[in-house]
Amino acid sequence: MLPNLMACAGVRLTPCIGLLDGSERFAKLIGASIAGLLVASVGPIAALFDNAATFAVSALLTWAFVTVVPALLSRAKNDNDPPHTSYWSDLAEGFRLVSRDPLMRLIVGLVVFTNLLDAARRSTLMPLRQRSVERRGRVGCLRRKAESG
Repeated sequence: MLPNLMACAGVRLTPCIGLLDGSERFAKLIGASIAGLLVASVGPIAALFDNAATFAVSALLTWAFVTVVPALLSRAKNDNDPPHTSYWSDLAEGFRLVSRDPLMRLIVGLVVFTNLLDAARRSTLMPLRQRSVERRGRVGCLRRKAESG
């Protein structure tokens, strides 16, 4: 989706990826801090309702402003585009590419392994640590520290 949006907007790949990655990291760093402050100030239940409200606002903004993108993309396509294939055939082609190259297998295996460790740390171990400490807002502080390095 990103290459089509970049072509439609006339922007190069490097700045798009840099902005995307930078905004994601900034959101993780600031979001965990704000979540910790929110839980500490209004409590966990009210913080969950606030989170649901922000998701509703995000969905509404996406519905209002992003619905025109398919029409713009269809106008931006030209006759030199490769034929559209299905998701499953693209996925199978990716698996074949990774399985043929030993270096790609090693990189994908390493990323899968580290993501499994990271997911366990964030989703299970941090909340258990917070429960043992019994302090509200502690998980947000731990997440902020983890994201900032």
